Amino acid sequence: PTLDILRGFCLLGILFMNITVFVGFWFKPFGFGLDDVGSQVNYWTELLVTSSFRPSLSILFGLGFALQLKRNPNAVGRFSRRLFVLLAFGLVHGFGIWYGDILTEYAVVGFLLIPFAKRSNVTILLWAAGVFLALPFLAGLTAALSVPLDDTAIAYTFADGSWPQVLRTNAL
Repeated sequence: PTLDILRGFCLLGILFMNITVFVGFWFKPFGFGLDDVGSQVNYWTELLVTSSFRPSLSILFGLGFALQLKRNPNAVGRFSRRLFVLLAFGLVHGFGIWYGDILTEYAVVGFLLIPFAKRSNVTILLWAAGVFLALPFLAGLTAALSVPLDDTAIAYTFADGSWPQVLRTNAL
């Protein structure tokens, strides 16, 4: 129950984190900008909310996997089935409802956990250190592969676009 309470708390934080997107703040009219107070609120929200709840939920995700393995060392099959369901929900949500979906990412990363299910703590620690050291390279690669998007065009597509146009925009 404690794990579920913590997950719920993190999900509430992620709701707060995404509230500006849900109300359309990021799709602002041309010429609209934040004043100094708004910029400070946005900065502190990003620092205290965005950078806290998503990593916390990620840790709880991994902890859930570890607890399943502790209860049943052969839980990988069940975990995999749950990841496929999560992936299906994420793909439907990400393409059809909201481009800001994170379920797909959790499912993909969850599949990357499976090879570590029966590894030693030392092996896991070495891999974690390697990934941590590779983060600047991975961040640069992600930035290089990102498709620049026009917020105004996105807003018009979501407001007046056809279903195929919305799907394409969500995919981008």
